[in-house]
Amino acid sequence: MAVLNYTNVQEQEVQVIDLESRRSGESSELRLIHTNSGVFMNSDTLWWFKFNSSDVQSKLIQAKQSGKKVRIKTVGTRIPLFSQYPNILEIH
Repeated sequence: MAVLNYTNVQEQEVQVIDLESRRSGESSELRLIHTNSGVFMNSDTLWWFKFNSSDVQSKLIQAKQSGKKVRIKTVGTRIPLFSQYPNILEIH
């Protein structure tokens, strides 16, 4: 299951419907992005050398405000049992 979460890379065009942040404890935050194609998360990941989740979040906010579709590149799968969502790596 872990291999699938780190190798399942997909690209798709989505429209951002809503953005949500959930806090877990003092320092942990889960950023959820609701789209017309499902729910995704936006977090930094050492495995993919992604350390710009704040910049990606800003672009997602702009996409929501404009109502325009954006192209996203994601990795991972939705695993409800573990509250796991595909992670957005890039946005165009």
